[in-house]
Amino acid sequence: MKRQLGPNRTTIDALPARASLAAGQMVLGNTDYDERATMRAWESFLADDPKCTRDPVHPSHVRSLIHDSWYRSATGGINAQGIEAPLSSDRDEIEYLTRANAELLSAARRSFASLGQLLDGTGAMLVLADRDGVLIDAIGDKKTLHDGMDIHLAIGGKWNEDAVGTNGIGTALWTGEPTFVHAAEHFCAGIKSWTCAGAPIRDPLDGKIIGVVDLSGYSPIFRPHNTALVAATARQIEKALAEQQQEQRTRLLEAFISSAPSYRRKDGLVIVDHRGRAIFCNNVPDGEKVEMMDGPMEPGRGRWLMNLPSSGSEADLARALPAHLRSCHITPLKLDGDLRGAALVFPSMPAVSSVTVVRREVNKHLQDAAAMIVGKSEALLAAVEVACRVAQSNSAASLLVEGETGVGKELFARLVHAGSRRTANDPFIAMNCGAITRDLFGSELFGHVAGAFTGASREGKPGVFELANGGVLSLDEIGELPLEIQPFLLRVLEERVV
Repeated sequence: MKRQLGPNRTTIDALPARASLAAGQMVLGNTDYDERATMRAWESFLADDPKCTRDPVHPSHVRSLIHDSWYRSATGGINAQGIEAPLSSDRDEIEYLTRANAELLSAARRSFASLGQLLDGTGAMLVLADRDGVLIDAIGDKKTLHDGMDIHLAIGGKWNEDAVGTNGIGTALWTGEPTFVHAAEHFCAGIKSWTCAGAPIRDPLDGKIIGVVDLSGYSPIFRPHNTALVAATARQIEKALAEQQQEQRTRLLEAFISSAPSYRRKDGLVIVDHRGRAIFCNNVPDGEKVEMMDGPMEPGRGRWLMNLPSSGSEADLARALPAHLRSCHITPLKLDGDLRGAALVFPSMPAVSSVTVVRREVNKHLQDAAAMIVGKSEALLAAVEVACRVAQSNSAASLLVEGETGVGKELFARLVHAGSRRTANDPFIAMNCGAITRDLFGSELFGHVAGAFTGASREGKPGVFELANGGVLSLDEIGELPLEIQPFLLRVLEERVV
């Protein structure tokens, strides 16, 4: 609480200059505030010409946070006798500020609406400033709002330290932490009758400060919990921003899916928002990821990649990309008719009119076999990739190829045969199970000795498994295999022995 110690001397509970808001805690300590002593310290500070003082000494009764800000203000050329902040009343500029901060204003709307009614008659006003300290919204006690216009504490007023010196908005922007500035602690003489407490608002995506929420009024409204109030309000606004960003991310992904039918699940994908920051990252090649993002992307942490051109054309988007990313395919993403992001696709394999090359290290036999399979649908390319991986495997493998009659299943078997490192020059045996009678399945698959049954070859006959030893055996229409033969086939596939 505020306790009177004597004439013009009060003790106030102060938030330390380096309090950790991220930890969700505010350590309050007791700091004696003496109005007259603070004024004398300010006058002495100005009389000593701080521009010539390299290492200013902090008076014991002035917080170091305030004294450091005074030093920045003085060396920055701020007029200590100033009575107001710079104000932009140009309608076009105000409209531009509103558009540029539409997301911040939208996120703050609920908090401001709930607090606005409570502030009426309290002598306090709640203001919202952008990243440059320019006020973009203000609510609260009507008389205080009116009086605030005298010092330009109104929409369009610029309240960073470079414009008006030490104050709750500008100093919170500078320190990046919740800050209060009370009465004589202000740098400019014209605003020393005011008290203010400001808390920075950070973008949930990249953690950068995008604004400040501030509670201001004449000095009698000071309460120790003013700083806690604005800090809590800032957190509510950040939560609303996070919800907005999640909704936009979902909509951008939906827009990409509906506009990119050629995208394959294994392709690398990065979605950037309207500010050119990565908001979604999946399957990005390691080399691209390191160069593009200086290391693997942390979930929920946006990295700036590019400036989105206003035209939204693919050509302009491609030119806006960094040089090392221009090999990827970029797609503009629009929401409600406006450009709101872009998709960067890193193909997992070259997209060509016919499937001729699937891996860089494939041999010529594999290329020739792949050239026989013509098409570029996602499902077909994925099937070819699987077949090529099987072909280049160092161990024997069984591959099931499903598809209707006539779609070219045998071409995939020949692709596996042609590309196999072990079987490129070994036999390829194809058998159509639908053309074999039930009684002959056993002998066709496993062979027979001479005289094994009526009509059997006198010399005996090797089965297709034996003939294909060291090569590839393709069993077409395997669903026609009799049930009594299937256990034997299963054993061969498991044991690799006939």
